Amino acid sequence: MGIKTNSAKISTTRKLKEVLHEFLRQLERFDQCVLLDYPGHHNIGDHLIWLGAVLFLTDTFKARISYAGGRHSFSEAAIDNLKPCPIILNGGGNLGNIYPRLMMPPNSILSSKSY
Repeated sequence: MGIKTNSAKISTTRKLKEVLHEFLRQLERFDQCVLLDYPGHHNIGDHLIWLGAVLFLTDTFKARISYAGGRHSFSEAAIDNLKPCPIILNGGGNLGNIYPRLMMPPNSILSSKSY
């Protein structure tokens, strides 16, 4: 007995990845970045979003993550010591106004940086 797969589902997953990568390849190239809002909680979905961001940035986009930090464990001084580079906030329910108490303190960093 062989392993049964849902080829339509696999095809849809591959197509989604292709479309996502096509869109993300349009970003201006950078060689390093800051990645903020590591999910320091038990929601596996947020950890998978983080992992996807790390894999895309390092493996696909070929950028080095110069600094990574969580909601309560980032250092603005450490970020200030880096050469100017994009600051990327990890996605999830913390973005937007659905969970205002989870809004990340680095929002102030983003508004004060010119890069």
